[in-house]
Amino acid sequence: MVKQLILNKHNLILLLLLIIFVSYFSYLSCLRYDGLKTQLADLGMIQAVYNTLEGRFLMLSDVSRLYLHTNFILLFFAPLYYFFPTPKSMLFFQVLLAGLGALPLFWLARDKLKSKNLGLFFAFLYLINPQFQDAVLYDFHPEVIAVTFLLFAFWFLEKKNYLVFSLFAGLAILSKENISLVIMMMGVYHFFINKQKLAGVLITAFGLIYFLLIMQFVIPYFNQGAAHPFLQNSRYSYLGENLSAVSSNILSQPYLILERIFSQKVLIFLVFSLLPLAFIPFIGWPAFLIVLPDFLINALNDKNYSLHPFGLYHQIIFVAVAFIATIFAFKILQKKSYFKLLLVIVFSASVVFSLVFSPAPYSLSENSSYYQVSDNARIFSEKIKKMIPDNASLSVQNNLGTQFINREKIYIFPRRAETADYILLDLYDQYPYYSLWRSINFPVLVYTSDLGYFFRDIETVFKNEDYGTLFFEDHFYLFKKGYGQNLNEAAYLSFQKDSSEIIEKVAAKEKKRCEKKVLKILSSYFCGSNY
Repeated sequence: MVKQLILNKHNLILLLLLIIFVSYFSYLSCLRYDGLKTQLADLGMIQAVYNTLEGRFLMLSDVSRLYLHTNFILLFFAPLYYFFPTPKSMLFFQVLLAGLGALPLFWLARDKLKSKNLGLFFAFLYLINPQFQDAVLYDFHPEVIAVTFLLFAFWFLEKKNYLVFSLFAGLAILSKENISLVIMMMGVYHFFINKQKLAGVLITAFGLIYFLLIMQFVIPYFNQGAAHPFLQNSRYSYLGENLSAVSSNILSQPYLILERIFSQKVLIFLVFSLLPLAFIPFIGWPAFLIVLPDFLINALNDKNYSLHPFGLYHQIIFVAVAFIATIFAFKILQKKSYFKLLLVIVFSASVVFSLVFSPAPYSLSENSSYYQVSDNARIFSEKIKKMIPDNASLSVQNNLGTQFINREKIYIFPRRAETADYILLDLYDQYPYYSLWRSINFPVLVYTSDLGYFFRDIETVFKNEDYGTLFFEDHFYLFKKGYGQNLNEAAYLSFQKDSSEIIEKVAAKEKKRCEKKVLKILSSYFCGSNY
């Protein structure tokens, strides 16, 4: 059987596509890491894997990872991280597992459309989809891995292989708490669309019960008895401070949901997500039942970035389901005289979309220099990393912190800037407070007001007599607690000069980029209200 699989030309082509994808995007992902373009806020969750191996169960410095998200799937990576203790190994495994999602899409299209060629067609289009690629390259997120588990789960649900479905569904919900709602909706889909009532009810009940248990008991347990942090801050606080309040407010004030669902950001997201598939997924609309909870979670988020069509990872489940919907739509349209024309249109739209919007260097909108490791990054690797002991606590700039994940205590500056053993900053970086977020065709830089806060926090460090400047060179500043202040005066003069120049450059560059946008109607969405 194995020999037959190897000799089958379609399997060989699919294998070749996966090898190219995994090799290329693993390489790009590692270049982002070496180039100091990853974020401690996201890739930093790998610290929970390191701490687990050191006997501190899923700890992120002072808190458990489980206070925010139940990423139990991280435990499965602990043995791998033991043998390959570098964030690059996690980035590789993410690319590998994400790429494997093309397999169930190949099988689904092959069986539903009775064509191995169309199976390859959909596998290829999935791997070149820029929103999928964005999610794969954007640091490390369990949702990216969960999408592959969800695609496998859906495939085996369609085959009514409930045992294997349960395996992949279980792996998916262990990735993050909200994934259980996607599994719940698979049950609803199986009940109404596939007419499998008993299995549908059981799957629906399982997904819902798991979600409620996590939200009502597990997360509050690790969050000192409080509800999920996102219900306490500006993301969802307008809906209520706990699940019961959210449910009550949604029922009594439905306009809270409707005004966000029918908003500009949702429209833009839908257009850019469905355009490469020529909007054909609408014909296979029942499949969108699966992604409805995830879509609402992102749409109701009071922060615009959760439905940003590019540069992030929140869109990946929607994109995967859009491919499922397209396969079912093509099944409906397969006997139409214009079916081959539709294939040409979808193929052309997807390829053009990828050539224009892909985060990879082959894209017309992506600057290949983004993936080059700068001299600044090399200076950092050769000089500064060695100056900070592995057992020292560290308050560090967001994009530098991922280089120090393998330690017990690490914080995003300015957190613990008054108690950490070391403080490390890089003024050369043009997005020091918040890392790079790609937009349609340019990086959205941090605004000068954000830089102002950043520089004021640095001034506070200079004024703190407990810290001395250990090193300053090429815009890098390293402070050590209890160190002499002999270099502080010279370092502060250098800091004042650097900070003034950087604020002017960032403000001018941001304004210039936003003024260049062709689609002026999107300026406020992509560039913010400042311009």
